[in-house]
Amino acid sequence: RGGIRCLKEHGWRYTIRRGKEKVRGKIQHYQGQVGKASAARLFFTFQRQVMQGYLIYKKFKETYGTNSYLLLSAPATGDAYVFAQFFRSYVARVCPSARAVYGVFGNSSKVVAEMFGIEDSLALNREEFSKLYHFMMFLDPACVDITSMHYHIFERHVCILAFLEGLHGLNFFSMSQNYVGVKDEEITAPLPPKPDDVFLEHLFQENQLIPGKTVLLAPYAKTVKKVPALFWRKLVSYLKERGFSVCTNSIGPQEPPVEDTVPISFPYDQAVPFLERAGICIGVRSGFQDVTSSAKCLKIALYSQNNYSRSSLCHMIDSFSLSEMYHQPDQYDLVYTPEDEARLLQEILSLVERYTERCRKEKRRGIHEPPEPGGPV
Repeated sequence: RGGIRCLKEHGWRYTIRRGKEKVRGKIQHYQGQVGKASAARLFFTFQRQVMQGYLIYKKFKETYGTNSYLLLSAPATGDAYVFAQFFRSYVARVCPSARAVYGVFGNSSKVVAEMFGIEDSLALNREEFSKLYHFMMFLDPACVDITSMHYHIFERHVCILAFLEGLHGLNFFSMSQNYVGVKDEEITAPLPPKPDDVFLEHLFQENQLIPGKTVLLAPYAKTVKKVPALFWRKLVSYLKERGFSVCTNSIGPQEPPVEDTVPISFPYDQAVPFLERAGICIGVRSGFQDVTSSAKCLKIALYSQNNYSRSSLCHMIDSFSLSEMYHQPDQYDLVYTPEDEARLLQEILSLVERYTERCRKEKRRGIHEPPEPGGPV
């Protein structure tokens, strides 16, 4: 109504000019409010993230010395395993004369670091990772002895690179390798495992597990969506009908065992020896399967067809395919869909039966018919 009255009393030129002035004044007002809010937000972010990251960095320097250099992986055990393979070669290029320290997620990832002979590792929680990354981003990289081995961690603006996985066939492993500039021949393999035979023997006997005919289920993951519980129950039933003992990699109430299976827990450094004694591992794709990728056993990784979209160019299985990342024998990547559940169960059972039959024949041949020199093993 005010606009119409102004138009009648003063004409359209005056009304338009006054209207512009009011709009301009409101814009300036809101810009001032946004500016104040942004300044306050910047200040509090600096206090909560950057300064807190500095305090973590300061403590790191006090602990490991002024000549120390921190190389961050990511808050995930699987990532710690992946980047541990590049660690020594990357250190030789980035900080050859410094005391290199591997920043990993929790104490379990420290065990992963030890699996590669990395003596100096710093256990960090998720919040500490975030604060260190904010601290690192705030400063000129040349001012701090800290770097990220992860090419797209979501704390940083470069997280967009995650959506490019699948470009030219690149997956998480190959993109990580290219980011740190490590050649194929420079990749470090984990040290040979040291089985704790007393611990493993007790674990098998106490839970009545059959060496060579035990299936370890690993149904839990932080990144990949779960497979329905009913699927696991059906799989357990079919496996037991065929004489297999079945257990679940379980760490307590938050990850309970699959119904009618035995809960099993062991340290990461005994995961490979356990699986090589058990024979078979079937699980949702997770960091646990990175850690056990070198195990000489049947390994089946499951991916949900309806998983969240990590990349704009490929499915989760293309980003994290274990067979493409590690090129190990007897490793299979399978996709779960509710519509295809029956066929998937049969495919898994077929793989399990063929593998155990092959092992049985190879064992018999090894005892009674040694292979010819130079012949197939």
